Amino acid sequence: MARATFVQKARKDVAGTDIKAGDSYYWWKFRFGGKHYSKTAPKRSQLTQSNFYSQLWDIEDDIGTLEAGDGLESDVADIAQRLRDLAQECTDARDNMPEQLQDSDTGTMLQERAEACEAAADELEGLDLSDMSKEDDESDEDFWQRKLDEIQAINIDAP
Repeated sequence: MARATFVQKARKDVAGTDIKAGDSYYWWKFRFGGKHYSKTAPKRSQLTQSNFYSQLWDIEDDIGTLEAGDGLESDVADIAQRLRDLAQECTDARDNMPEQLQDSDTGTMLQERAEACEAAADELEGLDLSDMSKEDDESDEDFWQRKLDEIQAINIDAP
């Protein structure tokens, strides 16, 4: 994973970007590749070259930014589908490996990643987000906040 460096004040314009002299910005570089620049702090997913972790960390960040309310049910369904798609990518990658390599460390890792994503998706879909599960003395706001806390407590243990 690359490390982002913060520059408080650019000495000159950065070619190919909208960063002008005097602007603050972030830059990071991978071992084999050019520098990346941004005026805002990079997300975790931007600091890796792993397609799997990039997608997984975007999903985790989206879970962290969910808001309590009526739209929570559709947001959770979308996130669960994205997790299932990621699990399918891992399964496809393992299936495309030569048969003798599917039981290697890499094949096992891909299978564990797929299982972790599927388990998290199952857990998300297993939550009851209907108003029928609201407790008697609970307000709508408290209900949605409790459900949001349950969603955000789900851990995706992917290797």
